[in-house]
Amino acid sequence: MSESNTIRNRCYGLLSFFLALIHNVFLIYHVDVYVYSYKIDKTSFWIGEVIFLVWNSLNDPLFGYMSDSDIVTENAKLGQTDLIVRRLTSMRRTGPFLCLSFLLFWTPILPIWSHFVVGICLYDSFLTVMDLNLNSLLADISTSIDERTSLSKSRSIGNIAASVSVFISYAVWDQRYLAAFKVKIYWYRNNWRRFLKIWPPKWFWCTASFISFKSLGM
Repeated sequence: MSESNTIRNRCYGLLSFFLALIHNVFLIYHVDVYVYSYKIDKTSFWIGEVIFLVWNSLNDPLFGYMSDSDIVTENAKLGQTDLIVRRLTSMRRTGPFLCLSFLLFWTPILPIWSHFVVGICLYDSFLTVMDLNLNSLLADISTSIDERTSLSKSRSIGNIAASVSVFISYAVWDQRYLAAFKVKIYWYRNNWRRFLKIWPPKWFWCTASFISFKSLGM
């Protein structure tokens, strides 16, 4: 495997790692936080979930169409490299907003039910854009089955490694005292940022940029 392919695979795995790192925590705790800690009533919670399910079913085809509608037109003359760079640029711009929506979700600034609905729909919107571009890149940056298999392997490794967020969050989770949970989560975030340098907003941007300028030979 060439050096450029090795770099590309590692970067693709890192994008998967940072995406799964925060999404694992969201999946596990968003129900507990709002039902048991913020005491949202069950009727309001399920109404919010139904609204979210409707939005979730609509935003996949909507964002997919918005992303690629001009590519499938007869007059489209977008080259392969241009297409890849456009997807990576979208990820660089969307990644920090995904992380911001993730952080804001746990700290209501609106009435609880309104914040739950707005927060989960906003987070899912940014997540959808990231997922669409990440999945599309698998086909865009590979030209053979072997390359796609290698990229899929890197993505799987990244997803497995991201499970560390589940164990760390479980160690500090306390539904009876949510303030302590928030303080500890921010403490881990700040120490990762200081010592390990893996704070997701910056790395979504840096990793996508690295693929653009190194892996693609730009």
